[in-house]
Amino acid sequence: MHPTNAKQNDSSKNNFYKNHVYLIFFCFWILLLHLGGIYLFTRGFLLTRFVLDNHSECSKPPLWDNDNNNNVYNIQYDYPWQNTVATRFRQKDQKNQSYIFNSDGCWYPKIFKKAVIIIIDALRFDFAIPHLNKPIQNPESHYYLNKLPIFNQLLTTQPSNSLLFQYVADPPTTTLQRLKALTTGTLPTFIDAGSNFAGYAIDEDNLIDQFKNLGMKIAFMGDDTWVSLFPNQFDQNMTHPFPSFNVWDLHTVDDGILNLLGPTLKIGNDNKVSDSYDSSNSSQWDILIAHFLGVDHCGHRYGPDHPAMAEKLGQMDDMIQDVIRDIDDNTVIFIMGDHGMDSKGDHGGDSDEELESTLFMYSKKWLTHDTTNILSRIYQKLDATESHGSKSFTKKFGTWRSIPQIDLVPTLALLLGIPIPFNNLGSVIPEVFLSYSEDDDLNINKQLMNLLDVTRLNVKQVYQYIIEYSLQQPSTELSKDAIHVLRNMFDHAESKYNLLKNSSDLLLIDDLEDLIVLYLSFLKNTLFICRRLWAQFDLPLIISGISILILSCLCIGLHITRNKKNSITFDNQITVIYALVGGSFGAVFSLGFIKFIGPLTIGFSFSTFDFTIFGASFGSMIAFIIHYIISNSFPILPKKFPFISFDTFMSIFFLIIHSCLFASNSFTVFEDRITVFLLQTFGLFTFFEAFKIKNKELQLKLQFFTFMYLLATRIAAYSTICREEQMPYCTSTFYISPTSTVSSPLILIILTTMTVFIPFIICRLLKLSESYNGVAPLWIEFGLRGGLILSAAYWIMDNLDSNSTSSIIVNSDETKFNTMDIIFNQSWRWFKNFIVRLAFGLSTIVGTVAWSTSPLCLELKMIDIEPNKTLNDRSSQLAENSTKSSGKAIEILGYKNAFGASYFVFLTIIYLLLFITQKPMGGIMLSIALCQLMCLLEIIDAKRDAYELNIEKKLLSKEDEIYVSNASSSSNSYTNNFQHKSTKFLDVVILSLLSSLYFFSTGHQATLSSIQWSVGFIGIEELNYFISPSLVTLNTLSSQILFSLAVPLLTFWNITPKSDYPLFQELTRSILMYIFYNGIVTTSSVFWAAFFKRHLMVWKIFAPRFMLGGINLLTTDLVICGLSIGFGCWKIMKEITKYFEIIYK
Repeated sequence: MHPTNAKQNDSSKNNFYKNHVYLIFFCFWILLLHLGGIYLFTRGFLLTRFVLDNHSECSKPPLWDNDNNNNVYNIQYDYPWQNTVATRFRQKDQKNQSYIFNSDGCWYPKIFKKAVIIIIDALRFDFAIPHLNKPIQNPESHYYLNKLPIFNQLLTTQPSNSLLFQYVADPPTTTLQRLKALTTGTLPTFIDAGSNFAGYAIDEDNLIDQFKNLGMKIAFMGDDTWVSLFPNQFDQNMTHPFPSFNVWDLHTVDDGILNLLGPTLKIGNDNKVSDSYDSSNSSQWDILIAHFLGVDHCGHRYGPDHPAMAEKLGQMDDMIQDVIRDIDDNTVIFIMGDHGMDSKGDHGGDSDEELESTLFMYSKKWLTHDTTNILSRIYQKLDATESHGSKSFTKKFGTWRSIPQIDLVPTLALLLGIPIPFNNLGSVIPEVFLSYSEDDDLNINKQLMNLLDVTRLNVKQVYQYIIEYSLQQPSTELSKDAIHVLRNMFDHAESKYNLLKNSSDLLLIDDLEDLIVLYLSFLKNTLFICRRLWAQFDLPLIISGISILILSCLCIGLHITRNKKNSITFDNQITVIYALVGGSFGAVFSLGFIKFIGPLTIGFSFSTFDFTIFGASFGSMIAFIIHYIISNSFPILPKKFPFISFDTFMSIFFLIIHSCLFASNSFTVFEDRITVFLLQTFGLFTFFEAFKIKNKELQLKLQFFTFMYLLATRIAAYSTICREEQMPYCTSTFYISPTSTVSSPLILIILTTMTVFIPFIICRLLKLSESYNGVAPLWIEFGLRGGLILSAAYWIMDNLDSNSTSSIIVNSDETKFNTMDIIFNQSWRWFKNFIVRLAFGLSTIVGTVAWSTSPLCLELKMIDIEPNKTLNDRSSQLAENSTKSSGKAIEILGYKNAFGASYFVFLTIIYLLLFITQKPMGGIMLSIALCQLMCLLEIIDAKRDAYELNIEKKLLSKEDEIYVSNASSSSNSYTNNFQHKSTKFLDVVILSLLSSLYFFSTGHQATLSSIQWSVGFIGIEELNYFISPSLVTLNTLSSQILFSLAVPLLTFWNITPKSDYPLFQELTRSILMYIFYNGIVTTSSVFWAAFFKRHLMVWKIFAPRFMLGGINLLTTDLVICGLSIGFGCWKIMKEITKYFEIIYK
């Protein structure tokens, strides 16, 4: 080779590598933008908290030596209450002594033996309070006012037996999260990281568990959410759950409870059965829980201001009167709402109407001794501190006491003599702890001293939780500064308490009140700090995340348009450099801003890391936009508006439909059906459009593959997993029945058929372009087919194993396994796991190594040729050193589809890996997805060929016109020669919609409950913390991985290796258009989730869909950036440039 040519070749190769590397860097920059935007939005929207597994014990109250750094319990402490389990435990010197819970109580003397807890769902505060002094011009305009007169009647006639509070919940105001708060005393969030990750049941310490552990019997009736949260805690003979999802049904649940409530109350009445009371009697209860849903459902259906609401509240008023009549003197009643409702009757957000509910307490014996209004002075002093962000009274409807919802937990626990749950953050309600005995005199000092000790006990418990949380989570959201502040407050209050107790002087009322205020202030400040961390939407973070996502879509769109307009100046390298410089400047600026100005302006939850991400992201995008503006000139108005084809119009229409459906919870729920509709619309339009093609062979090809595409869409639509909100308009077909996870024999037969059908189809497809050469026959016939057969065999054996296990369990009482049975079962399971591991090995090792070694599907063949015969109609190419004069030539088979065939073989390796992780129906659907992808590629190729034929006819008919001369110019060369091969936006839209379709068809929905956790044990017997999550991830995201990996095929399919083809430019366009579409869809789901953060279904529908969108987008970026461009495209383009000695620009 001539030295000059060799030098040029080296330079060209360097440019090739540089272009490819910077394409990877550009996609990686997009990945970082998406990651930063989703991270910031998630930080502000998804509320997280780590769940501690600690549980409070009856004999061990949270009292320890404050001077001991190990925080051990101080058994020398002078415990204030004598007749408790904790006191007896400390007085005994015996080891391993156990104490039985009795009438004395655990940490505090038991005041009540029984409790009736009535939840009236969505009982807003203004529903319960009297509006006697408010003039009502039109009584029918407020149907919810003064419909619960029983509360005001009892407050007026029995003030020492009745208490009414404004009951303030924490967002999210959904029933499930509120019930967690009412039983644990914590601030439940959408994600409670910890031991209960995989289920709905509450595993952390809670009131129900404490009741159960101490032998108290719990009767339950109402909302079945309780049974999901506490599946084995209620007495089986007194558990009556009712379905809660049908919000149109106002009466079924309430009427069912009312039929049970009266008889149950009479059975447990001590006044009637006190002489024959037997704790072993299954009909007697200690705790009765009734959860009514009629008010909530009425709000959802009609809104609060409707005659049906007046009727429903009247029914609740009658029920409350009956309950009060039937209880005995040793029972306390709690009547409450779990949340409120807005003006439309919805809830889920954080508006005042949604947060403000009601708590009413009643007992036939004394409940409060505040005859001298001593608490008013304490509350005034507490509110004067202004350090906890909440007031003790509300002035909205007069003057009423206002308490956080979680204050119920420590109050109820101590009144019934059980330990306060370990994770509780609530404060005791002072009104009921001024004394613990009805016989005590009303000495103010004695009342305050009891309240002080109770409050201190509560503080010790909360402080223990905070310290334990920070110890178990060193990187906790609870900053060192926050812990330091709380520790100082605690130590200050403790030192004051010790001085007061050791003082020989007479205790002054003011001193006692001030000390109580110190302890209450600690509780309020702790709750305030934790609430800021765990249970509030952070609007600045939400807006920041959405802004980054929107701007990232804008940057991608600008890069695509620049790519299309000017291929000569298109350069990923310059773009990456501008983004890197801008991002670095933004990060440095944000760090400097935080250091010098930040403390005055930045909120508590906007950390340095958050602000650095925001600054770097915005800096890089602003730099990119500046570069775009500098390198492009824009006329104020275009001289001629571009013609928009129907394909372009359809793609924009599909994008708008897919993005806007998240504005409706109903459309979001039925996204799977909308996706099918859009895909069928494209198929029908393409089928009828084929009639316009004059070439019969091309017309039949397009119609055939379009018909197969439509058939595949209908088959995919058949496989469904129904989500709860789709009922009764959906029937699950993924398993043999909606209540089973076993596949039917027919599905297993079809799965086995796919092991033969799929390799055959791939073989026929590659033979169309004579590309069934090289590594393709070896891999398709043996590697792929063998992997599919092994996977199908595994699922058949797994199905048989499940059936045999069932029969064994049924007959376990009659037969015992002998040694041969045990050996056979172990061998069976070992062989089952062995064959699936072998399948994984074929995919991850054999297939990857074989393809990496020889990825091209090309073959050289010596052929005879006639001197005057051309090969223009063949999908092959003559080698450059062939000589026609000799009558012999070397033909390169597979030349026409050199890129596409090689990349498709690479795709089948990943397909096999994903196929193995799917359940039988999922494997079938993934195979259908691969077939539909083949159909789509041939449809796109046929449309390109039709376009090329049309262009050739125009050139022939206008060869004497200026049209031909202009076609030779460099600026229009690309347009005329390669426009028909350029990827259309509609192509990537359909590819993305197919990704969505097969996500649903493989047995998934945008719900956590649809995750197929059992696939985490494919090939293994026990949980593996790397393999199991990997398998579940591959199973869940299989369609996203498959179709994201297929994006380069839109550029590669049936493209011949020519040096003048702008391959990098077209590859970049295809990839960016696909990411652009997915970015728009994800940004839309993020925006609407934030917009509907107060919606009833935000945590059930909108938040899971945003999470799915974010995961899909990041998966797309990772697959394209790492697996597709970084490995597949790199290997193929490198080998082809080496094989043909051509360099792509």
